[in-house]
Amino acid sequence: MPAKPAIKKTISDAQLKNELIKLFESGNTGKTDLLGLISTKYKMGRDRYFKSYDTTYLEWQKTKEKATNEAIQANAVEGLKIGLKSKLERQLEIQAEIMDLQQKLINNTTKDVFIDFKKGVPKNYERNLTPGEIAQYKRTIAILNVELSKMAGHY
Repeated sequence: MPAKPAIKKTISDAQLKNELIKLFESGNTGKTDLLGLISTKYKMGRDRYFKSYDTTYLEWQKTKEKATNEAIQANAVEGLKIGLKSKLERQLEIQAEIMDLQQKLINNTTKDVFIDFKKGVPKNYERNLTPGEIAQYKRTIAILNVELSKMAGHY
């Protein structure tokens, strides 16, 4: 006994629009290809399909373009926020480094770490700075101050 052909359902305009949008989102936008896909499930006229396809595709393109533009703008704003934040963070890091170097110069000492070979553990000790280290710290502080001035636009 031959199988009965499947009875195709009719589809409303709203349902057709939803089906088309689903297919567009999945990457299928070929006009005649989609006609074949939809006509296997639903009963409708070719003129009705082509008219609905044209209007739905145009709406979908505009919506997608608007969403893309909004995403680009949001990313640009976020990028600017991150850029400003990283500049401020960088300035704070430089300032903290300057303060650390100045404190070492005031105390004229530095903490070093060495390994206690008898016990095999690191051990901290303080020692006085050498004249070469003092000069290097002063040069580094000057360079960091110049960098802060540049970042602030004073240079």
